[in-house]
Amino acid sequence: MKSFSERIGETSRTAMRTIDLQRRLPGAPADELLDRLQGSVPADRRVRWNESGHARIDLGHERDDAREYVAGQLDTLSDAWPEHIAIL
Repeated sequence: MKSFSERIGETSRTAMRTIDLQRRLPGAPADELLDRLQGSVPADRRVRWNESGHARIDLGHERDDAREYVAGQLDTLSDAWPEHIAIL
């Protein structure tokens, strides 16, 4: 299995609170992963893919490892997430 840095590329250590995701292809796998990633968020407050296939996830507070954190969360949902979602 690839490391997080191999899966998402080198990242700076700038603290971020919001992470942008991009759907690689429209369809159920990306929709399901986005929904499951937001499992603790009430359904009426969850973000969806916009017209251009992007979704902005609010982490609730700034993290130095925001991209790695989201990659870790996606890893727990599916080993194949990089085929469906890119972390920007």
